[in-house]
Order: sequence, then structure tokens, then C-alpha cells
Amino acid sequence: MGLLRLILAAAVVFAHTPLRMELTGGRLAVEAFFMISGFYVALVLERNYRRPGDFYVNRYLRLAPIYIVVALASLASWLVVGIKPFPESAAPLSEFSPSAIGFLLSTNVSMFFQDMTMFMCDGPHGLYWVSDFRTCDPPLYGALLIPQAWSLGVEIAFYALAPWLLRLRSSWLVVICVASMALKVGLFTMGLWHDPWDYRFFPSELFLFLSGALAYRWRDRFALLGEAQLPRLKVFGVIGFALVFSRLPFGGGFYWLFLCALFLSLPALLRFSSDHAWDRRIGEVSYPLYLSHVLVIGWLQSASLDLGKWSFSLMALATAFVLSYSLYRLVDIPMERLRAARRRRDVRPRTTELRSLA
Repeated sequence: MGLLRLILAAAVVFAHTPLRMELTGGRLAVEAFFMISGFYVALVLERNYRRPGDFYVNRYLRLAPIYIVVALASLASWLVVGIKPFPESAAPLSEFSPSAIGFLLSTNVSMFFQDMTMFMCDGPHGLYWVSDFRTCDPPLYGALLIPQAWSLGVEIAFYALAPWLLRLRSSWLVVICVASMALKVGLFTMGLWHDPWDYRFFPSELFLFLSGALAYRWRDRFALLGEAQLPRLKVFGVIGFALVFSRLPFGGGFYWLFLCALFLSLPALLRFSSDHAWDRRIGEVSYPLYLSHVLVIGWLQSASLDLGKWSFSLMALATAFVLSYSLYRLVDIPMERLRAARRRRDVRPRTTELRSLA
């Protein structure tokens, strides 16, 4: 699981560099993270938490510390050095209305509703809804300290519902999954196939989270599909498919094929992580890598290095990885002790190897 998460995070990095080498593609990588998140949330809710409040606090403590550090570094780079996350879209707060300023300040501080910046514009009378944020001038997301953190808004929306949704029987989750997929297909047939409707609209992405949760619930049944006999083959098969996915000339049908392959492989990926400590450690770097890479790209671009696309992109990935590993060691590991102390007050018996996943 950890190696795949790192590859998915690297796919997002490359999607934002001049190289534009997609691997799985930035969009599909984010959606794969949504499914993996649903799997882990189902796991921790079953094994670690009795009260929703404890789940909410620990989830926030999981996301917030590294977000705060990277956001402050982005703010300092913006104000002191003049480095902006996406220079072509960044705008100072002074260009927005009072209602937009209030919203942007609150979402930058709290992480809540960052995805909503992709569905709103600012005008003379304040915020209003739009179907295409690219028509906004300036766009709201240009004032986010971490523009790619819009996906945290989608994640948090699922966290808010998860303690209640995941109490439902699997048959009801299947019904909700089908409804969410039907909504996604319906939006596309209505012409809303473009950004942000393709992967930022939570109701049409909910099926990914719930599919991950169902993969966890049905993990024992997946042994019939080879998970018990050939776990490594499935693990490296889905990783290999992730690496070559965007090079396949078969169009959108392989989008669903990749998601199906990931769905069927999640239990094997978890077993692989449980058996290999190095895989778990690598996976922990994926979150800070996802949050910090745009900042690193901005730093490298401001240095005006005479590098080709390949050299620049690989340097950006390597630099972001080193920074992310440092954040993991200096920020996430100490915070894990706090999360573990909280869990001990409201924890059910669980295996030692799953501790870092909570």
C-alpha cells in the first residue's frame, strides 16, 4: 500500500512540473487516494473508535500538523520572497470582496471547504456559484496557500459522514455507490465533464470512498480471487498498472478498469504493508509529498535553474521527497504519539502493525 501511495503522490508531482509526465495522471491518482482513504477509514472505525468525536479529533490531528507547517512555509514564501504557488492564478486578498476574504481566511486556517473554491467566483456582491471556476478573475483557489489541498475538503466531507454511513449494511452502501456513480455519469452526459466536475464534486466522488470501505468489509471474500495465494503478484500487478496506465491508448474505459483493479487489490496491498515495515514507512511520506510539492516547484522555478524538463522534474520530486521525509520525522511521528495516547482511551484491541494506519 505504501509504495503505491508514493507512486500516486509522485504522479501528482509530475502532473504539476514542466515535464507533465502523467504516470497514472494527477486526476486518477487523487481518485485512487479517495478509494484508499475509504478503505483505511473503514478499518480504523471498526478497530479503533467507539465514539465519532474521537474519530473526528484524531482524523484532524492526522491532517492538520503537516498542513499547518506547509501552509506557513507557503505564506512566508509568498509574503517574504514573493514565490506564489501557481503564479498564473495567484491573487492578493485585496482583490477580493469582504465575504470572499472571510471565506478564504477561514478555509486556509481550518482546511474545511477548500474544495468549494472550485465551484465559486467572487463578484461585486460577494461569492456566487459557478459551473466553471476558470471563468473567475481572479479565481478563488489562487488565494489558497496550498492549492492542491482542495482534495482535503473532499476528504473531510467523507470523514464527517463516515461514522454514520459506515454503520449501514453493505447492501445500502452498494446502493449509495451506484447512485453516486450514476450522478457522475449523469453530470458527464449533461456536458459537465470538465474540471471541476470530473473529480472535485464530493457527491459524485463518494462512490470511491465507499468502494474502499466495501473492499475492507469484503476482504475475506477476496481470498477466493487469489489474495491469500498470490498477494505479492496482485500488489506489484496493480503498481505496474499504475505506472503504465496513462500510456495505454484505450481511452476512458481503462479509468474504470484501473479503479476495479485497485478495489480488488486493496486487501492484498494491506497485507503487504502489514508484512513489510518499509512499505508502511514509504506510505507515510505520500501525504507530506502531496502537500509540499507545489511549494518546492515554486522554489525551484524562482531559482531560475538552467535545467531541462526531465532534470527539473526529477529534481523537484527528489527535493520534495527529502522535505516530505523530514516533515514525517519531525512533525508526523511526534503527533502520532499524541494520536496514540488519545486512541488508548477509546480503543478496541487491534494488531500492532495497524497502529500507524490510524
